[in-house]
Amino acid sequence: MASDEVSVITTAEPVDYGFDAYMKKLIEETVKKEVDNRLYNIMCKIAEEKSVENKTLTAKELCKRWNISDNTLRSRENEGVIHPLETGGKKKIYSMKDVKNVEASGVYKMVC
Repeated sequence: MASDEVSVITTAEPVDYGFDAYMKKLIEETVKKEVDNRLYNIMCKIAEEKSVENKTLTAKELCKRWNISDNTLRSRENEGVIHPLETGGKKKIYSMKDVKNVEASGVYKMVC
């Protein structure tokens, strides 16, 4: 080798195609997929919560959601379970945030 030539020696990591390497790769891929799925679900939930903050339901929509009559809804208002938003008119609307809080407390659940 001449003195002006540079010798480059590359060393590749040994490739192990054995069972241990296979299992390690399988575990890494599985964990990555699980983490990605969980992050995606968290991001979707955050986006849904942000969009829910400004949504409202009419009394009719809420009665349908909870499968109750308008008389029952008025009773729940009198009991303080839920309160309509002030609209300055006769039409009652309810904050989706309040509706979700009532549902989270277990008093009512959304009927599919």
